[in-house]
Amino acid sequence: MPADADTEVLRRTGRIVVVGVSLAGLRAAETLREKGFTGSLTMIGDEPYEPYDRPPLSKQALLGRARPEDTALPRRRDIDADWRLGVAAESLDRDARQVRLAEKGQRARQDLGAYLAGLIETKRRHPGPGILSTLAPDMTPADLEATAVLLLVAGHETTVNAITNTTLTLLRHPDVLQRFQKEPDLTVPLNEEVLRYEPPVQFVTWTTDLADIDVAGTTIPKGSPVWLMLAAANRDPRRFEGPDRFDPDRKDNEHLGFYTGIHYCFGAPLARIELHLAVAELFRRVTFSGLLEDPPPYRTNAVLRGPRHLPVAIEGLTA
Repeated sequence: MPADADTEVLRRTGRIVVVGVSLAGLRAAETLREKGFTGSLTMIGDEPYEPYDRPPLSKQALLGRARPEDTALPRRRDIDADWRLGVAAESLDRDARQVRLAEKGQRARQDLGAYLAGLIETKRRHPGPGILSTLAPDMTPADLEATAVLLLVAGHETTVNAITNTTLTLLRHPDVLQRFQKEPDLTVPLNEEVLRYEPPVQFVTWTTDLADIDVAGTTIPKGSPVWLMLAAANRDPRRFEGPDRFDPDRKDNEHLGFYTGIHYCFGAPLARIELHLAVAELFRRVTFSGLLEDPPPYRTNAVLRGPRHLPVAIEGLTA
C-alpha cells in the first residue's frame, strides 16, 4: 500500500477483494483497515484456514531460521473480513469487476468428501471386506477420509493414466506391439520404458531445497521452493542414450516415474502389478486396428499427464 494513498478514497464504503490469504495478502488487508477503509473486505484463498490459525511455519523452523514456537503469525488487528477459504480464484472479469472462483472444483471436492464420509460411516457400522473397513477402527474419520482421497487420486488416476499411456505408446509403435504379443518376457521392461518415456506424473511442486544448489551456473538459494521436472529428467540425454526414442530393450533404465528417495511412490509395487496385468490382458483380448485420433485429447492437468479419451478402432474381441 503506497504511503501517500488517498485516505478519502480508502474510506469509501465500497468492496475490496484480496485474492490470496498468504502473509502478504493478510498484511495488505490490515493496511487497508489501518488507512481507514471501512467498506466490505473479502479474503479469497485456497487454504482451508485463516492465516492466524495455520500450523507453525514449519519450513522456516526446518531451515533453522526460526524456533518453532516463534513462527506463529502475530495478530495485529481484527480486519473484519468475509473469509472465502478453500476455494481458488480462477480469473478476473475486469468488465464485471468480479473475481471468478473455481466454484465447480470446490463443489466437487465437497461432494467427494461428503460421499466418502458417508461411506466410511457405513463401513464403521457394517464392516466388510475392503480397506476402509480394515482401517476404520484405528483412524479418526477425518484421517480416514483424507487417506481415502489420497488412494483415489494417487492410487487410481495415476494408474489409469499409466495404462492409457502404455496403450497409446504401443499403438504408435506397431513393431513393438507385435513383439509384446509374442514375447511375454518383454512385459516388464516395456512397462518400465513407458514409465520413463510417458510418465503419468510429469513434475512435483512441493519440494524445498535445504542448502544452496548450483544448477547450470545458477544458484538456487537455500529455502527456495523447487519444481522438479521428472519427465524432463527421464529424457536427459546425459543419462539416457536416445532419450526421445521408445526402446523397451533399454539397459540401466533407472527412471523417475515413481520419483526417488524418501518420497519414492509408496504404491509403486501395486501400480507395477496393475500395469503388468491390465496391459497384457487388454492386448490379449482386444485386437486393435489403430488410433482414430492422434494425438488424443488430453486432460487439462500439467502434473498428471494422460488422455481424456483414447479413440481407437477395434477389429475384434477374444473371450
